[in-house]
Amino acid sequence: SAAVLFCSISRITRSHAPSRCTSPVDIMFELLSLLRCCHNPMYDVDASVVPGLPRAKKFDLDMSSFSLPTVPVDCGPQLAPASEGAVEEKVETSKGAGKGKDFLALLDLSRGKHAGLGIVPRHKGRCLEIVMVLDEGAGALWNKENPAKLLTRGCRIVWVDGVSGDVEQMMKASTQPNKLIPIRVEVPP
Repeated sequence: SAAVLFCSISRITRSHAPSRCTSPVDIMFELLSLLRCCHNPMYDVDASVVPGLPRAKKFDLDMSSFSLPTVPVDCGPQLAPASEGAVEEKVETSKGAGKGKDFLALLDLSRGKHAGLGIVPRHKGRCLEIVMVLDEGAGALWNKENPAKLLTRGCRIVWVDGVSGDVEQMMKASTQPNKLIPIRVEVPP
């Protein structure tokens, strides 16, 4: 019932220290743990909590086939996991990749890093051209670790984390903190 759920949510939020960030995923798992066994002593709702409300019946939920995706939550340094294989597959099917030499780069914006790329809109707002790579930033780190796929002046970014063809949205996607940002780069001839 709604009263049981409200009391449970109240107890969950009070049981977490105020300094600890509680993401929606954490709260969902807490609520699901309540459904697994309503007689959990930590969250037991009885007549002393809600007068006149009967004790909840035990409900056993099979959690073996349940999973939640990992999502970035703005509560301190976190990285949303991304496998390069999944990103490569996603990029290969994306529209907007050029016919010249192009490659995928992963910009690591974790720990408060910025992209470190000077970019300007080009080709009627369909791509971002790199005009400078700063010494500090995710772009310079990528260049140091991937000398065969350098981000240099003149390279065009045609795809950013699933977004292509709209430079404003591409720029917005490239500044998400605490995340690996995949970009598709075209190297002009």
